[in-house]
Amino acid sequence: MLQMMQLKMLRGRLGTFHYTVRICHRLLPQRDDLLSSLGFYIQHAGAANFMLMMLFSASYSFFINFPQYWLKWWIEAEPTSTELYMTGYILLTFMAWATTNGTAW
Repeated sequence: MLQMMQLKMLRGRLGTFHYTVRICHRLLPQRDDLLSSLGFYIQHAGAANFMLMMLFSASYSFFINFPQYWLKWWIEAEPTSTELYMTGYILLTFMAWATTNGTAW
């Protein structure tokens, strides 16, 4: 019986283990172009899962970079608005952490 995936563990010279994965050639797209490969993975992962991963990845990119600009605005702002900027910075960093977890999930 042909298995879909076969995991093989090899022991290296330094005692570390290396894993190799062989995937049945019938499951992979026959063409090597990007769109057919991407379509294959979207089809097998599910369109909703793929879109969630893209949403979390884009959100993570925003929330990991935007706090730099937030800090710049905080430095240029009046000293009386520290609570606002501190709260905003905490929320932005929390969202970066949450979207990281969403991408990994």
